[in-house]
Amino acid sequence: MVDGARKGFAARIRMLFAAGSCCRRNSVGFPSQGIRIQRKELAGILAAPERVLDDERRLTLTVVDCPLLAAPLILYRLKRLGYSGCKIWQEPDGLGIRALR
Repeated sequence: MVDGARKGFAARIRMLFAAGSCCRRNSVGFPSQGIRIQRKELAGILAAPERVLDDERRLTLTVVDCPLLAAPLILYRLKRLGYSGCKIWQEPDGLGIRALR
């Protein structure tokens, strides 16, 4: 009985991947409707991010030409300031940042 259940599960997984209905990592994106800033402006915004929050108290930024290596530092600063739901992703022209207050 266990062998049959295992084979059935494996068949369903193969079918899922063969159909292409599984979510692929590179196809996932986040909408970036926020403010576009340069790298040199990021320190000023992280000093007082309340200035750039939208009506729903979300911080949504695109930092142009910012390397992905800076993401852990930005996340650390946002979490220390009390933001939750922080996400940083790489866009073709820099980093996308979203956080909730």
